[in-house]
Amino acid sequence: MFRPPGALALSSTFSISSTARVLLTSATSSRPGTVHRVGVRGEGRRFVPLTSEHMHVDLVQPTLLLLSDGRLAPVDELYRKAFDRALSGDPSGAVTAATSAVEEMFRIMFGVEGLTMEPLAGRARDGGLISAAVYQFAVKLAALRDDSDSHTAGTDDRHLAMLAIHLSGSILLYLGRES
Repeated sequence: MFRPPGALALSSTFSISSTARVLLTSATSSRPGTVHRVGVRGEGRRFVPLTSEHMHVDLVQPTLLLLSDGRLAPVDELYRKAFDRALSGDPSGAVTAATSAVEEMFRIMFGVEGLTMEPLAGRARDGGLISAAVYQFAVKLAALRDDSDSHTAGTDDRHLAMLAIHLSGSILLYLGRES
């Protein structure tokens, strides 16, 4: 099998438990046989990036559990799409999907369609569902999307994508606290 110089090959060691541990073995590095760990975790039938075990256990898993409620299926789909985009190397798509998940949660809460983050978060703030500070987090999340949306040059920053995903998860958990 042809591999370009510096390419990594999947090792024959692949185990799946609650966490998928993928080992990549370097075939052509200056230290052949070097093992690289790639952090992904199996959640349901999908892999999600694992940037921190604590973040995953304390934020991602509870968010996915909250979103497993059938009424929140559209939000779940968008939140998972954010992880899919991050894994596929599309950070700006991840930011967009993460932000859209929060907007969709607000839309479901209010039974409305078509509004964007600022008026939705404003409605939640004015109705006493969120504080002014949480309103600002939601609006800033939307600003991240506006800066990395497909209508602009976009972002190639994977860390910014994970920030948006984790911030959206935090907001979703906060909004779902009454559920």
